[in-house]
Amino acid sequence: MVVLTVDGTEISLGHTQRLRQQSPYPGGHRYRVVIEGPATTGRWFTDVASETDLSDQDQWMILRGLDRVVGSEKIEEVPAEFLLNSVDSFVRDGDRICIEGVCSEVVPPRR
Repeated sequence: MVVLTVDGTEISLGHTQRLRQQSPYPGGHRYRVVIEGPATTGRWFTDVASETDLSDQDQWMILRGLDRVVGSEKIEEVPAEFLLNSVDSFVRDGDRICIEGVCSEVVPPRR
């Protein structure tokens, strides 16, 4: 099971892109992903320890793990509404993972 909320509203993880940014731009939104199930949590997040002071490398691995969750859970990807820019918190509790951070609305290109 994978549940993503952005500013408290549930959306599909398939409506996002995972893009690590040193300084999230434009930012302004908060996301929370809860993943449950040993097959998913044990497969893609084994190298990340539970912590809140995550290095750039840890954040990259977590966002890459979320990419793999999309594929392994066969979550339909549609045009992205949000970019998951950073990871503030990664908490593992048995077969449950909670990931929180900053995200941005997708800014359409200028014409």
